[in-house]
Amino acid sequence: MYSLRHLDIQTWWDVARQSVDSTFFHTPLWAEIALRTHPHLTNATQGFLLPNGVRAIFPLLTTRRLGPLQSLMSTFEYCYGGIITDGPISPHDLKELYKRTCSWNVTGLRFLENPIGMKLDLAPSFFAQVYETHMVPLDTNFETYFAQLPKDRRNAYRKGCREGVQVGVATSREAYQDYYRVYQDTVRRWGEDPEQYGYRWGIFDTIWELAQEYPDLIKLWVASLDGKIIAGSLTFYWNRHCVAWHGCAYTEYLRYKPYVMLDVEAVRDAIAHGYAYYDLNPTGDLRSSVATYKAHLGTQVYPVTNWQYQHLLLLRGRQMYRHLRQRIAS
Repeated sequence: MYSLRHLDIQTWWDVARQSVDSTFFHTPLWAEIALRTHPHLTNATQGFLLPNGVRAIFPLLTTRRLGPLQSLMSTFEYCYGGIITDGPISPHDLKELYKRTCSWNVTGLRFLENPIGMKLDLAPSFFAQVYETHMVPLDTNFETYFAQLPKDRRNAYRKGCREGVQVGVATSREAYQDYYRVYQDTVRRWGEDPEQYGYRWGIFDTIWELAQEYPDLIKLWVASLDGKIIAGSLTFYWNRHCVAWHGCAYTEYLRYKPYVMLDVEAVRDAIAHGYAYYDLNPTGDLRSSVATYKAHLGTQVYPVTNWQYQHLLLLRGRQMYRHLRQRIAS
């Protein structure tokens, strides 16, 4: 196998389209959102060609650089990353590609394993930390899916409909601005300052711009009451997989259960368009109530591993530093 020295965007798009396990986060579009909104990041994506003609792409961003040394992540915001291919690859060859990526000048590399991709074994070069995501397998019709939901979820959906909550896809910039105001209210409910915590308007504005060009890949689902957006869910689509990346709701309208209505309608739409998974995104270190909500939405749990590589010399240096501090403290 050898590296593609000049990886063009079209090759990246082609491999992402032909990869049965790729997600929106593996596409050039997610990298473009990152690069437009975070100037300190640079594109470090690598491509490979295997002897059997299979092409492999490793979406990468440089997060820190010191001379020739660089720290990498795949992908932006540590969403699903890792290597994608446009054909079959053995576990051995895949592991070799990861090793090859971690060359002498890579001080660190971190990525979250793709839940619908090949399960990896990158030890001992990488450290593993296991998380989980909740996904709805869309191998049924909507009526069956809805009938199998817990009673409280079905009742919440029906109650919202009776009280006039409407769900649809918003396309205007003004709707995205309204959604951002909902997000700011949500951040305040969490006890944080929206001017200091979370995302700035710029990333949502960039996503809106790209949604005009790629309306089938980016959808802002909104719940409205009397013409006012009260909640929303920003959802990305690619191949077999759709994922609710970001969501929020006005505090004063939580009694209408808008999250349930948004997710149920998004599942209805995903089934109608032939997707295989509706992904609620890893819970990570969020409150247990979030995981509980996801678990009661007809989901199944899929483990996802956070893989972290550190250069051996850097790792030993940090170990020696910690050991020295412990000796001094004692």
